[in-house]
Amino acid sequence: MRMKNLYNKGLLLVLSLALFTACDFNADTAVYDGEQFARFGSDSYFAFLLEPQETLTIEVSLVTNNLSDEAQTVVFTVLTDSSTAQAGVHYDLASTSVTIPAGAVSASFPLTMYKAALDNPVSLVLSFGGPNFNQTTTVTIQNPIRDVLLGNYALVYPWYFGSDAAAAQEVVIGDVVSDVLAPNMLEADTDITLRVTPSGDDNIYNIGVSRQNAWTSGTFGQVTVESPANGTFDLTTGVIELTLGHFIPDGRTFGAHPLTMTKTN
Repeated sequence: MRMKNLYNKGLLLVLSLALFTACDFNADTAVYDGEQFARFGSDSYFAFLLEPQETLTIEVSLVTNNLSDEAQTVVFTVLTDSSTAQAGVHYDLASTSVTIPAGAVSASFPLTMYKAALDNPVSLVLSFGGPNFNQTTTVTIQNPIRDVLLGNYALVYPWYFGSDAAAAQEVVIGDVVSDVLAPNMLEADTDITLRVTPSGDDNIYNIGVSRQNAWTSGTFGQVTVESPANGTFDLTTGVIELTLGHFIPDGRTFGAHPLTMTKTN
């Protein structure tokens, strides 16, 4: 086990050093002999908060030419001028120092994040102050994209309901971070899962529906639906525009028909 641990530490060190220029290595021994410095595990982190309070674990490692027999403490700073996240509102840090145990090259620290005040994405910039690889990192704290769709809607689907009258429709959290559910959308006890993805426009989100059970035909049995192309949700108007194709078990189709859902709260 000790040999395995030493191997893992050595491998991490080799991978870390491989990122730096040849001038940092001793020409005779090929061992890194540049300045020791600390870095974060990544130059960016994205935290999608599903719960009121969540914790992100951030790794810190040393780029060094040897392992120390003593614990080493490294200190980073919060770059408040570059950050939009507010301490005590969007996040808390128990400490801005990290102690790396003797004989180790890495450790981690927790970042506690809060959902309550998170209307828009915020960023937290942390830095060890140097210009080297991953010595500064940015943590983006945000709600899941799906959260913008949650609420109550007026569903208008003339092809299915036979008129332009609006039906009340709720949209709730789905089973995974990118999904929302429209419960009982076309039939009681049958939910339609909507997949939400970015479009590249901050005010427009793509809405897709993969093949799934939706309603039952008295003549043909179980009918499935699928969107032939992405629909959209417009954040400025609160309107979902989506086309659904309807398929019966033998592969035939009732065609694809558009619907709209307008947010009412």
